[in-house]
Amino acid sequence: MAITYFGTQGTVTESTGAGRWARAGVPFMVRTPDDFKVTAVTGLQRTVQVAAGSALVCGVSTVETAARQLQLAANTGSQVRLDLVVLRLVWAGLGASTAVLDIKQGTPGAVNPPTPTRTPGTVYEAPLAVVRMAPNTGQLTGSAVFPIAPYGGKGGPLHTLQAQWIQLVDAPVGTELVTDTNAWRYRRLTDGSWSIIESNLQPWSTWAPQLTSAGGGNVVLGTGGIMVGRYKIIRNMLYGEFEIRKGTSGSDFRWGNISVALPAPVGTYTTDRWCPAHLATPATGLMDWRAQVLCSSGSTSGLIFAASSSVDVRMRAWRSAASSPAQPDTGYPRIVNQYTEGLVVTGQLRYIVD
Repeated sequence: MAITYFGTQGTVTESTGAGRWARAGVPFMVRTPDDFKVTAVTGLQRTVQVAAGSALVCGVSTVETAARQLQLAANTGSQVRLDLVVLRLVWAGLGASTAVLDIKQGTPGAVNPPTPTRTPGTVYEAPLAVVRMAPNTGQLTGSAVFPIAPYGGKGGPLHTLQAQWIQLVDAPVGTELVTDTNAWRYRRLTDGSWSIIESNLQPWSTWAPQLTSAGGGNVVLGTGGIMVGRYKIIRNMLYGEFEIRKGTSGSDFRWGNISVALPAPVGTYTTDRWCPAHLATPATGLMDWRAQVLCSSGSTSGLIFAASSSVDVRMRAWRSAASSPAQPDTGYPRIVNQYTEGLVVTGQLRYIVD
């Protein structure tokens, strides 16, 4: 079967030029988020306004110098209808090609808006916004209009104002897109869908950063003690923080090395990962120790390390006492004639998860 090609010799027509442009990058972009922006019109029935602006559609520079108003058909059905506002280009030869704003009417009850026609060099409908038409809608509100015209993408990711209906954005496989209202980042997959790869506003999850001693089990923080932790996982990287405070009475830090429960098992890509922490001890007039949490491959807890003593910066695993029965002056960091209890323990986590 022969390969079809053009652009090596002879005349490149408007249609073949549009096809080349569409294959080379993003077929349709507006210059800024305000260009061709669709908004609801107050005081008029079922009316939207398309702002003036400029856009590039399959290599065709398209400029509108004045805002245009479009009225949507009444929805007399009993279910919501999704309409699509488009900028339609028709290639028909010199003097006959057209560029118009139009509304593609959806079907009441359909879960998706109409599919735009996308044949560069023949007819290309560039989606500007989806409009949600409730039954018997009168005046539209801003919440019924979802702008989806892409912009940016020159030296960085493509952008849209918001995330609803971004499946209508036309772009090559591998293109990355950021939605400005929530700063989510997507990537175009081979099946044409957009897959979220990062969410800057991804909600935090919480976990209980329980301290556990190797010899005596769970550390008891006592009356008024607190332990709080939150984390999120982005692209298989866990980010988290924890805070643990000793109570006013009834605490027991047991004996043996002390570890903190992690929110998720550590990934197996590396054997060890160290995360920054801080340990404050109440003995001898309050002492602060720079600490680290050892997060080992596959582990669900992190071993806390701090200096051996105030005169020895070599790090050892933190412990209140060495063995049972617990005796003072046997913990690390070593404090003369005292137990090495934690008044405040804080830490920041950052490690790969599988």
